Amino acid sequence: MFRVATWNVGHAVAPKRPFAQQWEWFEREVEADIVILTEAKPDFSVCGPDWSFVYKEGGIGGRRRWGTAIGAYGDQLRDVTNGVPGRGGFKVNHTYPGYVSIADLVDEENDGETLLTIVGIHAPLLDREGNRVKWGGESIEVIMEDLQGLINSDRGEMLIIAGDLNVHPLHVPPSLYENFLDVVEASADIREPLEGCVNCGMGDECGHLWTHRNGNSPNAAVQNIDYIFISEGVAEMLKAIGGGSGDFPDVWDISDHAPVIADFGADDDSDI
Repeated sequence: MFRVATWNVGHAVAPKRPFAQQWEWFEREVEADIVILTEAKPDFSVCGPDWSFVYKEGGIGGRRRWGTAIGAYGDQLRDVTNGVPGRGGFKVNHTYPGYVSIADLVDEENDGETLLTIVGIHAPLLDREGNRVKWGGESIEVIMEDLQGLINSDRGEMLIIAGDLNVHPLHVPPSLYENFLDVVEASADIREPLEGCVNCGMGDECGHLWTHRNGNSPNAAVQNIDYIFISEGVAEMLKAIGGGSGDFPDVWDISDHAPVIADFGADDDSDI
């Protein structure tokens, strides 16, 4: 059994905790084996020697030193953010460098065999022309186009795509649903409807998670904008899903985002 989590560690509103404090909370409360950190500007040394990370040094670039990082505990990651040449490889475009990281989880005991591939995404608030907009819908469509070489490769059969998409459930681009399963919506029937869920689209069948609080007001919008999507091969191993402020009620003291988690394994024990 292993646990995958995605968490935005940026914080636009108070309290603005240092990464070391966020990481201490994350290891204690989330207990993930693989993590996608978005808006990350971390000092990985606080994570300890058992964690390895794939991350674009310098982040987005310029004054934006943050970016998307993929980490694994006790396992080896291979950085394939810029693609893999040759037979069995793939090409990838980066319209938004630093917003997307890609890593193989490899089996070192079996000649570095790729077990699965992870794509970490933070969707920028930009349209196709680079103009500032209020949501990530257009940039996600561009990123999915950039990833077509990966999706159509052998790695596409065992693929996890996760991160902060900056878009509410009703407006997630259809291209994500063409090849992937949204683990939260797939497990919606095991949770009570999320009261006040913004742009939900599921009505009484809502089972979304509150993953982003856009302010400290009691009337802060209830937003689900952080996601984990998985390909069919990975979906066969899916055992449990959780996250949001429902599972982590003290998270708003640490960040304005709450993690989303998914558990995977090879046995028949499943919560969904």
